[in-house]
Amino acid sequence: MSAAAALGTDQAALGLRLERAGFGYLLRQDIPDRFRAQARRGSGKRRG
Repeated sequence: MSAAAALGTDQAALGLRLERAGFGYLLRQDIPDRFRAQARRGSGKRRG
């Protein structure tokens, strides 16, 4: 189980919450960029 699932959310939403809470500096820049792109598309699901 991922940390996001344990908190009842998906990875993108958790990543964006971390960034908004001031912890974005802990993430590589490509990670929040990917989460923002997923949010714009309206899909929190990871492709792959």
